[in-house]
Amino acid sequence: MNKHEQAPTIQSERLSMRSLTSADEAFYCSLYTDAEVMRHVGPSLARDSALEGFRKTLAGMGRDSFERRVVVLLDRATGEPIGISSVRMLRGKPGRAEVGTLLKPGMHEKGFGQECSAALITQAFTRPQINELVAYSNEGNAVVERLLTHLGFTRNGPRPASQGRPARIEWSITRGAWAKRSAQAKSK
Repeated sequence: MNKHEQAPTIQSERLSMRSLTSADEAFYCSLYTDAEVMRHVGPSLARDSALEGFRKTLAGMGRDSFERRVVVLLDRATGEPIGISSVRMLRGKPGRAEVGTLLKPGMHEKGFGQECSAALITQAFTRPQINELVAYSNEGNAVVERLLTHLGFTRNGPRPASQGRPARIEWSITRGAWAKRSAQAKSK
């Protein structure tokens, strides 16, 4: 078993989040090849491209230094996978990591995005090499913009289209801002 397969499970009220393993190949590929799931991220992938991405992701999770962690989101009530979420270090940008989530169709309106994001952001900031998290939204995607604003992210500005991805808005939150937000939430 690889060390990423032994990583601890993250629990939230309705979700259990465990590291992606080789057994998740079909589920991972089903998300990245689904046009509905990918509509706000970029074009859906061909099966071969999704499979190549899956293999690279597993390899990146197995390295000695932290490069990325991808978790499978499981509905605690049913045990069924509902999506994946990831944290990955940005190359050439020390201290910065990108966060993102893909949910199966029908899961967005249930509040799972906010729930998994809060748990994963908290876990990400336990890593000493991460000082800032970055997320992206498509221009005009009010649902994601509300989520990021609610989580305390700051809107940084537009990013041009590149590598098959549409133009996007960059958002970020620092470790200090997350700690302050978390402390305020606990005091309420």
